[in-house]
Amino acid sequence: MKLPPEILNDILSSLDVDESVIVGPKVGEDFAVIKIGEKYLVVHSDPITGASKHIGWYSVIVPANDIATSGAKPKWLLSTILASSEESAKNTLKEIAKYAKKLGISVVGGHTEVTPGLPRTIVSSTAMGIAEKLITTSGAKEGDLVYISKGAGIEGTAIIANDFERLCIDRGVPEDILQRAKEFIWEISVLEEAVIAAKYATSMHDATEGGVLGGLLEVSMASRHEIIVEDIPIRYETKIICKALGIDPRMLISSGTLIMTIPENLEEDFLSDVERMKLRVYKIGKVARPGVGVILRREGRVVREYLGEELDKLY
Repeated sequence: MKLPPEILNDILSSLDVDESVIVGPKVGEDFAVIKIGEKYLVVHSDPITGASKHIGWYSVIVPANDIATSGAKPKWLLSTILASSEESAKNTLKEIAKYAKKLGISVVGGHTEVTPGLPRTIVSSTAMGIAEKLITTSGAKEGDLVYISKGAGIEGTAIIANDFERLCIDRGVPEDILQRAKEFIWEISVLEEAVIAAKYATSMHDATEGGVLGGLLEVSMASRHEIIVEDIPIRYETKIICKALGIDPRMLISSGTLIMTIPENLEEDFLSDVERMKLRVYKIGKVARPGVGVILRREGRVVREYLGEELDKLY
């Protein structure tokens, strides 16, 4: 669980950075950026604490996703593995090596140890890439259209189905739903859609903790603009699992769901590229006036606002 935004802001505002840091520590931004000559080094770290199955895959793709949201290609990875057993350490490292190679990412360092008393293995990975043109979460502008890929709760649905199968069955989730939901794990990459969106987007953001609503709030906080949302698509398997467990799918962790803000005059070209690549994207709303908050509307009527103290409930 993340620290509440106001606590993080207090801590981060006291940190000093040098003049080479273009994007430093800030609530809502997916990565740090350091200017090197005429290019930008993009860096991001992420812990994997909520999953046990396929943890090597998560350890590669989750930080790689955040690098991709800058418009950079993820190139290098360092992973710190705190393993619950020697066997888990070996398997996790092998998985990381396998998936990094598959994505064209070089594992350049890190740390591996068996940590006594740890109930399950934890990995924290740092990914890096080089960008020539930079896209930041704060770039969203009034009038931009808000799109997301795939739907809400992609990662959370996969984690629940893979790691909490018995609980789901006990709560009445059909086994065929669980089997399909387990396969969502292979959809948590945003690398493909980020390549397309980078040509058009003013901002991109991977929806992780806090889900799609949390991601939209982070875009709002970073850009200092309100976001009006008409609809958030939720896949059938996610709806069934979340209903059984009493979870709001819009707030369920959702790596694999890329939030994109697209200028209205570029929408047609963007959708043409999306169709050519056979990607799934959905228009869910619009960037509105200056301010901070996410406003949910249905049939033109405001049904819920997330702002101020509401932010804490998403973390």
